[in-house]
Amino acid sequence: MNELLAAGHTTVLGLARSDSAAAAMAALGVDVHRGSLEEPESFAAGAAASGGIIHTAFNHDFSRFVDNAAAEFKASQPWAKCSRERKRPLIAEVIGRRVGLPVVSMSREEAADHFGFLGHFFGLDIPASSAKTRERLGWQLTGPGLIEDIDREAYFPRTAA
Repeated sequence: MNELLAAGHTTVLGLARSDSAAAAMAALGVDVHRGSLEEPESFAAGAAASGGIIHTAFNHDFSRFVDNAAAEFKASQPWAKCSRERKRPLIAEVIGRRVGLPVVSMSREEAADHFGFLGHFFGLDIPASSAKTRERLGWQLTGPGLIEDIDREAYFPRTAA
């Protein structure tokens, strides 16, 4: 949230699952939307009011990992549906459209069956940030965002057949 505010986003909406999270967000100047992973419908209104979604919520009780992953998948459906309805593509959808391939949602098991050993890697949550690059090199984003960038014709040039 700090990075979004520092990048000049005037309105940042954060999903708070607890009173302490809501207070911390409010102290940063973030608009607070209350919700819960156990109540996925609580995400719909926040998603509809947002220009983009960065989803980082997960129940870290790893003794219940499989149940938590299922709840995570269920919780992601309202904001994913909202993104589709408002024509805010996810990264995979842009790439699939640009290269002419269908994009389908698969469970972890289906991905493992389809992609073999690589299926495990496709299901990993591998967060990335430009914070260290900006800090160490003074780099600042001056061009389009990631989805806008990869949705340009030049990113996927057509080759002569």
